[in-house]
Amino acid sequence: MTNAIAQPRASGLYHGWKVLIALFLAGFFVYGGGLYCFVLFVTPLTAEFGWSRASTGGIVSAFWLSSPLLLVGGYAIRRFGVTRMLAAGITIEAVCVIALASVSTLPQMYLLRGAMGFGKILFAACIPVTCARWFSRHFGLALGIAWAGWHIGGMVLAPITGAIIAEASWRTACVWLGIALLVLALLPLLLTARRTPRPSWATWIGLAVMAMFSFERKTRTRFQFYRQGVLSWRLIKSLLSLSVPGGIATMAVMTGFLIFIKVVARLDGATTSVNGAATTIIMP
Repeated sequence: MTNAIAQPRASGLYHGWKVLIALFLAGFFVYGGGLYCFVLFVTPLTAEFGWSRASTGGIVSAFWLSSPLLLVGGYAIRRFGVTRMLAAGITIEAVCVIALASVSTLPQMYLLRGAMGFGKILFAACIPVTCARWFSRHFGLALGIAWAGWHIGGMVLAPITGAIIAEASWRTACVWLGIALLVLALLPLLLTARRTPRPSWATWIGLAVMAMFSFERKTRTRFQFYRQGVLSWRLIKSLLSLSVPGGIATMAVMTGFLIFIKVVARLDGATTSVNGAATTIIMP
């Protein structure tokens, strides 16, 4: 009679949750600080430099000019890896938001905001991939938690940034946001995202099913133009059908937002009372 030796069970928190917490914190500062809090800079920038509300509002919208680069996100991930993309995106945004505190011309601010948008794209393209790696069975839940950090960050950081602007200046707020990005967003990701999960049995089953279908001639013919390194009109047409509607919708929303800022800027020049009301609309 042999005695069964009990196998030790893995203890501690599943590492995927640590990665998800790091993604939540990163989005908390990347979007909460880089997008929502930046709206608070419109009034002090207008007051300090004498720019119109349309010009300063355009600085906020310049954050989205790099959005079409998401189309090459998959290739960039294969080329550089998820961890490098995440780290580069957060680093670019942190450096640019700190650099904003030292510039005083409109073109420089537009350029830095565009670069911040590029960092945002590098970061955002990796979130679904990272969630899928660690949460194959609960991908939707993980993705929702990671994305929730963006908007919770806006709710939490906006009043804090407003208080810093009121007590110090908008330049001080930029520096603190940049430091927070480097310390509270970048470091947790570097400490957690380097590990890769072990493939589960479901992963191997999925790969086996995909391999079986890949031997069918019908399947190979249908997806042939998606092969890496092959650029054809069918591939371009497929990409355009996916990206053009979203791009048009984004441009329409941004155009409406800029028109709204222009109307508010006109109202600001009318009367003092209207000026206060319009500022309240832009800066709740």
